Amino acid sequence: MILSDTFIYSDDKSLEFGPIFEDDLDIWFKWFNNPVVVNHSVHSRSCGTNTIELQRSFLKKLELDEGKIQFSIRDVSENKKMIGVTSITTVSDYSGVFSIEILIGDVSCWNKGVAKKTIKTMCEYCENVLGSKKIVAGASSKNIASILAFERNGFLREGLLKSHEIIGGERVDIVILAKLNGVSYE
Repeated sequence: MILSDTFIYSDDKSLEFGPIFEDDLDIWFKWFNNPVVVNHSVHSRSCGTNTIELQRSFLKKLELDEGKIQFSIRDVSENKKMIGVTSITTVSDYSGVFSIEILIGDVSCWNKGVAKKTIKTMCEYCENVLGSKKIVAGASSKNIASILAFERNGFLREGLLKSHEIIGGERVDIVILAKLNGVSYE
């Protein structure tokens, strides 16, 4: 994975996407120990007992994954405070398929358009920088806000993985969404 050393911005310049720094680990660690955040994340399966050392180890493992680019999400109006993380993963170089993931860990930023702006910016990066032909994503069927943020960025539901994850101790379905580059569904 490449920990981004590039800074990119949302269209309105309210969000900055860039590197994750060692100082950010405390914030990231707190999100993965917050049941409210974890219960909205498809990553909750890996969030049992979390320690700062496990978080540091996770970040080091990410650095070895050449098929992934990890970005911090920072609120420019809040002195560039980290409010989330997002990543782009290569699914198929040959087919030009990438997946995006997003976690808004700062719950005070939920339902304020951060996810929608993040998805839009990551899609533009995939299309313009990486040359993607298709972008895929997944979200818990219970995370309606996340699904809507993808759909508002032109994603269509392509499938449903029944009882695919355990979130908050309960089996949940995962909605698979996708967007083809250059295709408008509206």
